[in-house]
Amino acid sequence: MQNNFRIDSIFHQVGYSFDIPLEIHQELMREIDLKLKAGEISLFGKEEYSLFVIVNTGKEVKDLAIKKSYKSQKERYLEYVIYIPFDAVTKNESQTIMTLTYLEYLSLGIEKVLAIHKADTKVIEDIFRNTKSKVLHSDSLYH
Repeated sequence: MQNNFRIDSIFHQVGYSFDIPLEIHQELMREIDLKLKAGEISLFGKEEYSLFVIVNTGKEVKDLAIKKSYKSQKERYLEYVIYIPFDAVTKNESQTIMTLTYLEYLSLGIEKVLAIHKADTKVIEDIFRNTKSKVLHSDSLYH
């Protein structure tokens, strides 16, 4: 099995979704994939595993929460749902601030997942810090 990371978005309620540029998710997945393949992130004491994150929101989501959706020790496969509060992210009129707020919640959610499995979160912190910096300093790519 090759290391793999994916971010999926599932919004169960009509009208509740985050307007986050696809390029941001693609860059995060690419960066995290590279770190997985390099062995800089590991779970189960092994280097080979897949981590899938599902982002969910809705009017009832008031605080960041994570929930294990699926785990296979044999297959080294993890899937978690990260519930991100809709109002906290979308209350900002600025696309930049909304995107940065979303990234902060997503980062915290992924860090919590890794902490559950006693994996080092520094790599994730660095990836998200770099992505947030690009959002702040980009004129068009992330807006």
